[in-house]
Amino acid sequence: MRAGSVLIGVAFANLVWADVGCNAEDEEALQVLRSVMPSGHAPSFAARAVVQTAVGSQQIMITRGMPDPDGNYSVQIPDHSSDCDNLSHRLLLEPVDSCGVARWYKFRVERQPLGNDAATVITALPKDVYRHGFQLVVDEKNAIVLRSTTFSGSSALENVELRALSLGPETEVNREGFRSAETSSEATQQTAKESTYAWSLGWVPAGFEEASSSDTAVAEVQTYTDGLSTFSMFIEHPKGDIRVGEGVVNRGATLAYTRGLQTKDGAALVSVIGEIPINTARMLVESIEWSVRAE
Repeated sequence: MRAGSVLIGVAFANLVWADVGCNAEDEEALQVLRSVMPSGHAPSFAARAVVQTAVGSQQIMITRGMPDPDGNYSVQIPDHSSDCDNLSHRLLLEPVDSCGVARWYKFRVERQPLGNDAATVITALPKDVYRHGFQLVVDEKNAIVLRSTTFSGSSALENVELRALSLGPETEVNREGFRSAETSSEATQQTAKESTYAWSLGWVPAGFEEASSSDTAVAEVQTYTDGLSTFSMFIEHPKGDIRVGEGVVNRGATLAYTRGLQTKDGAALVSVIGEIPINTARMLVESIEWSVRAE
């Protein structure tokens, strides 16, 4: 999730910070982030969320482990464990070293009142210009992100805040159900039309790892994550020629960048969708390398 109704003005400087290792504040932030993806038992809840972007606001229902009280469509939050197949969660739950995503983000941890308790405010400042910054307000007692804000520089792109939160009993994590659902989805994928050339990215920002790759009837897709940010690359091969050029659409924190290319394999439409700056998307497209597909 991302964050709420009152935007918090936190300045994120576009600087490349030296990686000086993981300090106590980084470790504290990582521990809180892991707590909101519990292994074992998790408090269930249903809440109305207000999503704010530059073009306005809307309300959605967000639930975990309990039905939407109004019986309408809602966004379900799955529970995850250390053996979860989702790479973005593994990067938080089982980091390569003790610093985890703190290698790519500088963390600040603060406390603010929350009724009779306190909430933890985690600010993640990017150490380079290739990703956005985040701020999370976490109810640690119930392991719930109450508010999340995505920043670009000093501007808030998207704010999501939980309202009318209704807590339920703790629920058992259904790990087998989660994994089988992913396997089922992969089994039903359609194969894309075979092309002569294969493609790969010659550059990705440090810290991003390939989370999945698939071929569908429409496009070839690769998805990357650093644990906090995610983007996907889509390459389509339309019939006939294509106009060379680019298009950009921003919806809150999500960027959709499209460029038409003429390649060794003919016309290609490349799309980058994710929580990254536009210059990162451009650099990703420009780094695409084409090679003859293996027999």
